[in-house]
Amino acid sequence: MRMRKPDPRYFKPALYLFVTAAALLLFQQGLSSLGNLWGALGQAAAGLWQGMLPLSCGMILAYILRPLASGLEKGCLRIFPGLEKKARALSLGLLYALIGGALALTAAYALPAVYANLIDAAACLPQDMAGLKAQLGGLLARVPLLSDPALTEGLLRALDEAAAGLTLNLSALAGQVAYHLMNGLGILMNLGLGVVVSFYLLAEREKLAAIAGRLTGLFLSRERQRHLHALVQEVDRAFGQYVTARLVETALLALVLMAGFSLSGLRFGALVGVLVAVLNLIPYIGSLIGGALVALVGLMDGTQVVLGGLCYLLVAQALDNYIILPRLFGNALGLSPALTLIAVLAGGGLFGIPGMILAVPVGAVAQVLVRRALSQRGHGPR
Repeated sequence: MRMRKPDPRYFKPALYLFVTAAALLLFQQGLSSLGNLWGALGQAAAGLWQGMLPLSCGMILAYILRPLASGLEKGCLRIFPGLEKKARALSLGLLYALIGGALALTAAYALPAVYANLIDAAACLPQDMAGLKAQLGGLLARVPLLSDPALTEGLLRALDEAAAGLTLNLSALAGQVAYHLMNGLGILMNLGLGVVVSFYLLAEREKLAAIAGRLTGLFLSRERQRHLHALVQEVDRAFGQYVTARLVETALLALVLMAGFSLSGLRFGALVGVLVAVLNLIPYIGSLIGGALVALVGLMDGTQVVLGGLCYLLVAQALDNYIILPRLFGNALGLSPALTLIAVLAGGGLFGIPGMILAVPVGAVAQVLVRRALSQRGHGPR
């Protein structure tokens, strides 16, 4: 039996139909495996981030420590003028030795004290707040203007809600601290590698800056390079040096307050000292909140403890405002008090306490950018 030859008229449509069906099948398979694809991409990104984490830590550490390293290097050159070639290595070695000693003391003494206070505060807070409620109720009953039953009930209910929320947050924070302490090997490894990276970045900072300048020269003209360099320097003065100074100030103030509050008999002295030092980062408002916190904690043990804690806090803040801060950076930001307060309120409204802390340096950077923009348009001082 003779086989019929295929009709060439149907060959091309059949081929098109086959290719279309194959494409649709592949598309359907791709859609079904899209979730796996995104999962694989997510895992790859997470692995890349884990690999880049020590480098990121090193870059952040180098940026924060650069003003301190430069200051120590200048000091070494003044004291030892004949060691120009070794001044940088000497200053970096001294800086990292000081940081290592501070971290060792923190891990040995400060962290255990703060963690113990945190556990005690979470356990004792319900009982202490009950006593505080009784004192507040008696105080409201003795003041004629505040003796309204509805007002008293509302204040006591608000105090109950605040106590419940604070107890829950303290317990959760204690659990998180314990978890990170138990699983801190990876964090320590990343930080250790970050310290090594930051050391080399600080040691070779001029060479790295020159490489960055050559790279920007590939895309920008000399005039634009000059403007960019000036802008980066201004932003660095407004943000980087401020952040470094405030971190050093907070560490010193926390040390002073922890020791003073613990010796003065204030309950949870180490924990309160750290919280007040962190709150002090918020201009104007932070010191008031810190004073209220000291008064509230001291009130649980009597008026004498409150007065002692507040007096010590005033002395520590005077030491901070008139000795520590001027020596660290003076009035480097140039923000007026009104602009500072506006920035703090706006940052707090948008991002809470972290926004209030970062509002001042971010506001200073915004001021630099606006001033540069007006200067280039001819509407402001150059």
